[in-house]
Amino acid sequence: MGPENIKKTLERYREYAKEDLSDSTRIEIDMQRLKQETENMAKKVECIQVSQRKLLGQDVGSCSTRELQEIENQLEHSLRNVQKRKAQLFEEEIEKLKSKFAREQWPPSTAKQKGIVTCSRSREVETELFIGLS
Repeated sequence: MGPENIKKTLERYREYAKEDLSDSTRIEIDMQRLKQETENMAKKVECIQVSQRKLLGQDVGSCSTRELQEIENQLEHSLRNVQKRKAQLFEEEIEKLKSKFAREQWPPSTAKQKGIVTCSRSREVETELFIGLS
């Protein structure tokens, strides 16, 4: 190995060391970013949990009158939404039942005829059995 080869080897080592440093720097930056995102998410989750407890009527002892009024307004709004949805579901169910009832009833003459045929057949069967026993 001559001095020229040693220089090339050292240059490659330096370049590799720079790349390695930049990779570790990128990893460090990514780790910091992920850590910050995790902290932000944890804060959001905590805020949501506090809000949920207040909406459930828990931990409201420290709330001001204004906060309590806001909670009440939110609950009333939510209740109206639930009632609207419930009414909508009932209306849909009523329409389904009306439709089903209409399908089963129409045509009415056919349904009556079927009933008459059934009755006459059963009379015939009863009559045949009765006659057969005499």
